[in-house]
Amino acid sequence: MLRTKMMKIAAAAAVATVIVCTGAFAANVVSVTDVNVRSGPDNSCAVVAVMKRGTSAEKLGKSGNWIKVKVDGKTGYVYGKYLKDAPDSPDDANVEKKTVSVTASSLRVRSGPGTKYSTIGYLKKGGEAVVVETSGKWYKIEYKGKYGYISSKYTKDITKTVEVTASSLNVRSGPGKEYKSIGTLKKGKTATVVAETKDWYKIEYKDGYAYISKKYAKEVAPEKPAAGKTVTITTDLYVRSGPGKEYKAIGTLKKGKTVEVFEKKNGWYRMKFNGKTGYISAKYTQ
Repeated sequence: MLRTKMMKIAAAAAVATVIVCTGAFAANVVSVTDVNVRSGPDNSCAVVAVMKRGTSAEKLGKSGNWIKVKVDGKTGYVYGKYLKDAPDSPDDANVEKKTVSVTASSLRVRSGPGTKYSTIGYLKKGGEAVVVETSGKWYKIEYKGKYGYISSKYTKDITKTVEVTASSLNVRSGPGKEYKSIGTLKKGKTATVVAETKDWYKIEYKDGYAYISKKYAKEVAPEKPAAGKTVTITTDLYVRSGPGKEYKAIGTLKKGKTVEVFEKKNGWYRMKFNGKTGYISAKYTQ
């Protein structure tokens, strides 16, 4: 009888231990790069989802160097080095924020990342929101001193322009001096900002994104369209990542195509191309 009672107590303690351990993992993690979510804790396991950089997920447990997560309704494993703990506050220096504008006539703000969560408010068309996390197809936003979630489908990113104030500014692969320098921007050079942390700007750079220190850049008014606003391409023309032939071609424009351009500098027009910044030679436009 005593033995049976002791076994029941041990079993109850074991259950309590499991609950405590599970509770310890009831937190969010954020991916530091694009990373595969696998069906098991091994690279040989099937990929069940992909977490884009900055995507948050619920942390469910750990198996060796692998973290068990739930993201966008799917459960799987991610190698631990590609995740970091989600910050507790949007004022954390490492939180990468961006601003979006609402494109729907009225957009629900929900208590969680999905239509099953309750509606806590609305944003009107043209309204702006500050995004602090991405969870699948949902944005976690700052809302009335707290947080809410909106569908990313009905938003568009708002960018801004900054100008380099240092004589030469390192462009880095991540938001910190510990990240590798992948290039430089000279004084007076402008860059398009797509997101930011407390101390760093995330900018469009060549055919991707990179980071520069806020300390050595200032906000400026965006470029206005050039006189006439549009130009016509006179021959099949490369769109390049920078204002010169030495820059990588990121696409082409066909002869006769009419495009919107920005202020001409050194014989090159700056333009928007597939959502990014591109450059075309003014010599082949009219």
